[in-house]
Amino acid sequence: MPTPRLAAVLAALLAAPAARAGTPPQGAVDPDEQTMQELESALDRETSVATSRMRRLRETPGVVTILTREDLLASGARDLAEVLARVPGFQLGVDVSNGLGAGFRGIWGQEGKILYLVDGIELNDLSYGAFQLGEHIPVDQLDRIEIIRGPGSALYGGHAELAVVNVVTRATHLEGVGVSATGARVARATSTSGLTAAAGTTAGGVQMGATAALATGVRSDRTYTDFGGGQVDLAGASRVTPATVTARVTWKALDVRALYDDYRVVAGDGYDAVAPRNVSVRWRSAAVDARAALELTDRLTLTPQLTYRWEQPWQSTAPDLPDFYYDVTNQRVTGRLAAAWDTVTGASVVAGAEAYAEQGRVNDFANGLLSYQGKRTTTSTNVAGFLEVAADTDWVNLLAGVRAEHHSAFGSAFVPRLALTRVFDLVHVKLLASGAFRAPSIENVNLASEPIRPERTWTFEAEVGWQLSDAVYAVANVFDVTVLRPIVFAFDGSEAYSNEDRTGSRGVEAELHVRRGGNSALVSYSFYSARGKNRVPAYAVAGDPGLLVGFAGHKVVASGQVRPFHGMFVSPAVTVLSSRAAYDGTEAPGEPAAGRVGARVYLDLFTGWENVGAKGVELGIGVRDALDQGTLFVQPYPGGHAPLPGNGREVWLRLRYDRG
Repeated sequence: MPTPRLAAVLAALLAAPAARAGTPPQGAVDPDEQTMQELESALDRETSVATSRMRRLRETPGVVTILTREDLLASGARDLAEVLARVPGFQLGVDVSNGLGAGFRGIWGQEGKILYLVDGIELNDLSYGAFQLGEHIPVDQLDRIEIIRGPGSALYGGHAELAVVNVVTRATHLEGVGVSATGARVARATSTSGLTAAAGTTAGGVQMGATAALATGVRSDRTYTDFGGGQVDLAGASRVTPATVTARVTWKALDVRALYDDYRVVAGDGYDAVAPRNVSVRWRSAAVDARAALELTDRLTLTPQLTYRWEQPWQSTAPDLPDFYYDVTNQRVTGRLAAAWDTVTGASVVAGAEAYAEQGRVNDFANGLLSYQGKRTTTSTNVAGFLEVAADTDWVNLLAGVRAEHHSAFGSAFVPRLALTRVFDLVHVKLLASGAFRAPSIENVNLASEPIRPERTWTFEAEVGWQLSDAVYAVANVFDVTVLRPIVFAFDGSEAYSNEDRTGSRGVEAELHVRRGGNSALVSYSFYSARGKNRVPAYAVAGDPGLLVGFAGHKVVASGQVRPFHGMFVSPAVTVLSSRAAYDGTEAPGEPAAGRVGARVYLDLFTGWENVGAKGVELGIGVRDALDQGTLFVQPYPGGHAPLPGNGREVWLRLRYDRG
């Protein structure tokens, strides 16, 4: 495999600038001191994504990845899907009709198992709990991404079972303006073209910001072949058109956020066979969130919050395609009240309550194609209480939390959480135990073959990080995930959901970070095994109990950023996936997956030139999949969809202007 060789090349490139530098002139910053400051700055990034209070990365009670705007832009990744594909534990798969989702640690997470937040607003759809990836949420729109690589239900509730992806747009912090344009080409099509804009200012104590992104492209220019031999040219049958607008206004304690997201695909691949013609599917959502942090005393803060969400997910309204027809409107109103108290003993306590009312409504009930068990509307309510207690001692930082929920349709869920963390100078240690749950969505309840219940998950994690030198940092974690009563989709001409026995995985994730003189390198390795964990036939693999359908057992990513000249950076990246199991259409109902997708090696390269012609202007050019391996997305369950080919070798450009 090429990864060790690439790591050696990156290390040599990183060492070269320091070797050329020689002795710094009098009064200049020593390169070693600068390197140490850069590494410590990265390790001391603060986040509240895994706890109710702000903590440093090494102390936060979770396995957390933070990617700043600088990280994102230099990486050459263009959207959220491409970012996640390089994060330990995450892999991509196909759902239906050209839709992509993510799995985590070998477990398919598309329907409600991974929580997606944009500026703190949940974007998992209310019908199925899914979030569409691919050309969605461009990095040019973002300030940072915070990822909990583990459960977050004690904080966030029923869609944070496996992981949490918190996307923070530039609307939150920008003072100035920024615009960018991108374009890409594959062999037979323009694969993507997009525009992004952001602006922010402060006036009279009011801070305002907004972002907007619009793109269009094709998922692939290759041919899709279904299990029956039907074929469709994806160059004309995989159009993707996303648009996302965010805004934020803050004044004193008040914080108001708004979001509109419109994601459209035109797909010819269908569900279990090539569609009779291209099918248009659209996901639209809008949300407004208002919160206020009211400091009642020096030690007590009360935060009320109100969120309204509206959406029309999976919308496909062609009357001549009833098998694809879906047209509903969902709404949810959520109220939350949290109290944060810093006690005189040094411990902190966060407690509160949350409640929502939710409605799903069939837009055209007269045609008889859709209903909620014979009714036009379905309504439900949910109430929750949560508590988190944290105390830092001389020996250990302790956090204990709990969340209890009761839903009118499927009953109660209770999840505890315990975290022990400690930084010992150059070493940090984390011991984490978390309960989590996956709340059934509207259609899980509506289409259940029997009364549906929440999934229950137990995750145990241990992480150790070590700063080996001023320039080198290593971190590794082991995990064990058990999902009890997983909600499983079955497809036999009609869709149905049921709770089955259990599934899960265990494994390890490791990273090696190197930073020197403005250059950096990162090598990560992810491994999972389902041996002894999975009892769901739909996820089983013939002859290999260690694998779950759709996801490679081994994943290696090596990436770096080298600055050979002032104002220029080069960012290579290699991703290696071991072989994956896939359904190949020969299996009888209930049989494990019999097909295989061979190992893949993806080489990407991005080069950028800063301040080209004028301050703030950057020109970049990149090559994705330079070896032309061809991306292949596998369906991680027996839904009848053959592996979907993505794009192969792709050349792309980015022109960006920033003054802020």
